[in-house]
Amino acid sequence: MTIIERLSRAIKDDRFNYEKYLGGGTWHGHHLQAMPLHCSYGQIGFSVTIDYHDEISYDWELNELCINP
Repeated sequence: MTIIERLSRAIKDDRFNYEKYLGGGTWHGHHLQAMPLHCSYGQIGFSVTIDYHDEISYDWELNELCINP
């Protein structure tokens, strides 16, 4: 299982605490950097950059995961 698949599954299963990685950190041997996603009325999700190049975004309102390799 790749890191993107593992992280996607953890996010979908609500087992990933993005707040822990706001300042950066290591998860299963990979560097993660999380950032909240905001719109005009507040936070709507978060984005996680993996090893400085791949990115996964999760939108709470749409319950949608977007992977940008």
